[in-house]
Amino acid sequence: WPRELVDGHVRFLPEDYATIDKLTADATMIFTPPLRDHHQDHRAVAWLGKSVIRRRPITLVEYETPSRLDTWSPNAYKPLTSHDVSEHLEALATHTTQADKSYLHPDSVRSKLRTHGERIGHEYAAAFNIQRYTFS
Repeated sequence: WPRELVDGHVRFLPEDYATIDKLTADATMIFTPPLRDHHQDHRAVAWLGKSVIRRRPITLVEYETPSRLDTWSPNAYKPLTSHDVSEHLEALATHTTQADKSYLHPDSVRSKLRTHGERIGHEYAAAFNIQRYTFS
């Protein structure tokens, strides 16, 4: 998370746009939270990402968040190994302000990844929604 974007205070402001624009300068693909999300920071970052790439040949992919709306539907999956899942859980554990949330409990996260994996014939998978794909 860039220092310039303060947790709980991301808005669609010129300085936030400039931060995202700078971070994606050489990108061919960016990942954002869903536009359809209950969390205000997630929505703001998603809109900033979408706005930044509007005239650039960049693929836009939404990743699944616990606060996404029920209408969000994945259309792409990435198979994960047990090692990938362990790394994913370690990364999520760094979000100390969310440590007491049931949706970030390792069993809950592992269960969701296992459900996605079953959909594509793997033990685990991460779910995504491709909003725009740019062929290179």
